Amino acid sequence: MIQGNSKVIPSFKTAMKKGELGELYFREFLERRGWVAYTPASRNRPHFCDIFATRGKAEFALFDVKTKARLNYRPATGIDNRHYLEYLGFAKKYAIPFYLVFINDKDGAVHFSNILDLWRGGSGFFEKNGEIICWPLSSMRPLFTLSQEQIDRLSALDQRNYAYSPNKKESQ
Repeated sequence: MIQGNSKVIPSFKTAMKKGELGELYFREFLERRGWVAYTPASRNRPHFCDIFATRGKAEFALFDVKTKARLNYRPATGIDNRHYLEYLGFAKKYAIPFYLVFINDKDGAVHFSNILDLWRGGSGFFEKNGEIICWPLSSMRPLFTLSQEQIDRLSALDQRNYAYSPNKKESQ
């Protein structure tokens, strides 16, 4: 992170490290459950999904992994709307399950959902003038929780310009 005039400018390199670490934790989770996980060889260029995985030569799925804390003001998280629309178009066109995976680097909660289920559920809402689409965590399935060591490693790469302090009255 570069600091100047009290404004924090996020480092792309740090963001990539954090994302890759979250992807590693998710890939290890998949592999412990019998999946064979593949990641793009060209990690330094934009790629369509973070992981594609197979299990028993009978199951196949794509995963996009987002490593970031949930929203402060409500139990929800989201992605760039343009990426969502690309993923949704792919999922509608092909019969390959496409999952969004959200790893909270602050409390270790990992949630996921098939992108078609999020689309059908109708619970999405927009932030930042429609640039970000978000969903309540209740519209996703909890998958697992990171260890404290994993949370600490991810949190060390945090670049938020504001404190993580979700409303304690809300439940996830």
